[in-house]
Amino acid sequence: MIACPKHITGRMVPELAAAGREAYLGYRYGALLMGAASVRRTPRLKGAPSAWFNSADGRLIQGFLIADYNSDRWRKGDPDRPNVLCLWAPLGGRATRADLLVEPWSHWADLMADDLESMVPGISADLTRLDVYVWGHHMVIPAPGFLTGDARRGLTRPLGRITFAHSDRNGMPSFELATRAGYDAAREALAIVRGLPKSS
Repeated sequence: MIACPKHITGRMVPELAAAGREAYLGYRYGALLMGAASVRRTPRLKGAPSAWFNSADGRLIQGFLIADYNSDRWRKGDPDRPNVLCLWAPLGGRATRADLLVEPWSHWADLMADDLESMVPGISADLTRLDVYVWGHHMVIPAPGFLTGDARRGLTRPLGRITFAHSDRNGMPSFELATRAGYDAAREALAIVRGLPKSS
């Protein structure tokens, strides 16, 4: 089983090209910024205690995850507890890897802090620290037809005894789909091994 982005898989498994399965060359990837925003108080949003928050209003940030969302502290909903907000900003062609490396940390931190303030007005007063992480080639960017197309499906099938995992298998960059891809690849590997003739 191999579990890595397709542009790396193609280098590690030359048999893909030999089998005419070179569609991985058409996979598009985009840079990703991640942030860890330490806050004095967990944001209070409408309804039940939030686990995550999505917004299309920001220039960069698409949303955030509340770090302790699966803990007793979260279940009790103590609004005064300090926390860390995990921010994600898939750039999808709006900035290149070179842009990420050329601009200083403060450039990205200021943009992320502004976006966070627009999502949760007043949160800037509670922000104590903002760490920024740059991922230059993290996320596959699905174009129209990519998810249902033959090219992606063809790359998910086993190649001999090699099975393929990673979120690229399903064409969308998410933890849940990466987990599912691993599960599917493991089932395929098990079927291959069970189908092999027994050694004497």
